[in-house]
Amino acid sequence: MARRPVLAGLDVGTQQVGLLVAERTGDSLEILGVGSAVSRGLRAGRVVDVEKTTEAIGVALSEAELMAGCRIQSVHCGISG
Repeated sequence: MARRPVLAGLDVGTQQVGLLVAERTGDSLEILGVGSAVSRGLRAGRVVDVEKTTEAIGVALSEAELMAGCRIQSVHCGISG
């Protein structure tokens, strides 16, 4: 399914989990896909429910993979707080 190496960034926040998939094109990036989910497992920057946090990441990942048309193997991650 993947035709090229891609970069993926994951932002795990208190309100939302977001994942962006991009491909390097020369000196810039082309956005291939995005995914997001409501974050229910974090409170004030702390993980309070691992299962809900994992579920939200999975939803964002699935959406981004579907839009980008590739499978994500690794991500660069940012966590609030």
